[in-house]
Amino acid sequence: VGQRAAAAMGQSCCGKKGAHAEGYQYEKFHQEPRSHSSPLQKCCTCLCRSLLVCCCCGVMIPAAILAVCASRPIESQITAEWIDENLGGDRFFTSEDLPVQRSASLLSNLSAGLADATELNAGSNVTFRYGQASQVVSTMYQATKVDGVWENIPEKFRGVFWMKGNGAAEELTVFQYGFYKNGTMLVPISPFMWAWPLGVPKEAPMGGAVYNASKEAAMILIQNGSGVTFSYGFSPCPSGQACEAGSTNFSYSVIQGHEYGDLSKYSVNMKHLLSLPFEKAAHIQGYFDMQEIADQQVPGALWKRPCFWGIGSCSCLEFGTYDLTKILDGDGNKVEPYYSEFLQYMGDVPLFVWTGHN
Repeated sequence: VGQRAAAAMGQSCCGKKGAHAEGYQYEKFHQEPRSHSSPLQKCCTCLCRSLLVCCCCGVMIPAAILAVCASRPIESQITAEWIDENLGGDRFFTSEDLPVQRSASLLSNLSAGLADATELNAGSNVTFRYGQASQVVSTMYQATKVDGVWENIPEKFRGVFWMKGNGAAEELTVFQYGFYKNGTMLVPISPFMWAWPLGVPKEAPMGGAVYNASKEAAMILIQNGSGVTFSYGFSPCPSGQACEAGSTNFSYSVIQGHEYGDLSKYSVNMKHLLSLPFEKAAHIQGYFDMQEIADQQVPGALWKRPCFWGIGSCSCLEFGTYDLTKILDGDGNKVEPYYSEFLQYMGDVPLFVWTGHN
């Protein structure tokens, strides 16, 4: 039995002929016992060593890969050359840098049409107000269609968009109060550009598991009133994506977030998102892009919004992907059936928006 067990063990340890590789004969082994290890013991020892090496490799190789990934973080897609050519060398870009500012009376009048979110405003230096879904959609459109800004945004990105299927507590966004030049669109977060749920819709993704953190989600983007700036770097659509391969009509872009409008830095990481005190949490980064779903009747109405997470540039874990869906077009018209689907999804749950500062 011992001989058969030894022969059955990894032959790379004991030689091509198992227990006989050491020159032992079964009969001789029993006739002339020796003080050193038996073939079975030697094979077991060799096997244990092999397993130890495999275990070490199983730990060390992934650790080495993660170290390489961490040493290669996702960098900002906005180059110093682009900043020099298009922004006069200033790497900071917020809503205050847009060519036309909205009037205080416009924002005040639109705010007055919404209800005061007293509990949300407590202890905050920014103000939130809320309303029913249809009212908030209209208000966001009116607040962000600004002459001198709106018409310079690619037409596909004008209007109001629903983040359909987004597991985070956020529902609506707009791009039209932004800046576009030479293949890059900048969208700084400012009042009336984002909407969050004040409650949990019945069909919320993942059962609304994180919908109790809607204010926290809002404050991450608002940043005490300075606002994150998003950049969209357009390029030909790669093969294998939802957009038409090779298309150059704004159908594909890489999305990045820039904390406090600093375009030289990419800031979407777990340290920033979850306010973690550990510096190493900054190595866990997200990679996002936007792909126009091909063959749509309304250009720019449906987009795939993949979300990938990982260590540095090794962002390979897909989580949080959703469908960006236009519900109002650039002229303020309803895009059906998506507009009605959105209202049905929200039901009686109101939406709140950032309206200004205390």
